[in-house]
Amino acid sequence: MKWLLALALLLPLAASAKTGEELLADCRHVADLQRGEPDDEAGRIAAAKCLAFLQGFGGADALSPLTRKGRRMFCIPKTVSLNEAARHAVDWMDANPGKLHFGAHEVLAMANIVNYPCTAPTSP
Repeated sequence: MKWLLALALLLPLAASAKTGEELLADCRHVADLQRGEPDDEAGRIAAAKCLAFLQGFGGADALSPLTRKGRRMFCIPKTVSLNEAARHAVDWMDANPGKLHFGAHEVLAMANIVNYPCTAPTSP
């Protein structure tokens, strides 16, 4: 029952990152926590918002992949954790500050296209 309450609390938070700037601010807290840096309650909530947004984005992509000309635009390996995905997204956002005015979902899509390109299937 506790997990249901936690999920109910996190779902509205996941939708709160509206721009790339906001997503970057939230996801920086994930990296801080990974490095063991102390963070306050607001920082932990921001980290949870980032991870929930990434998880929701990944779930949506699993149900309806982003495609162009019939091919997937990115392929996140199953071995990549949410924490790793957050770190990769932060690295891309840091390198592309001019793109952060776009919506968080657009920024994450751009980051994923660069970070997780699909490999072409090999011919037999």
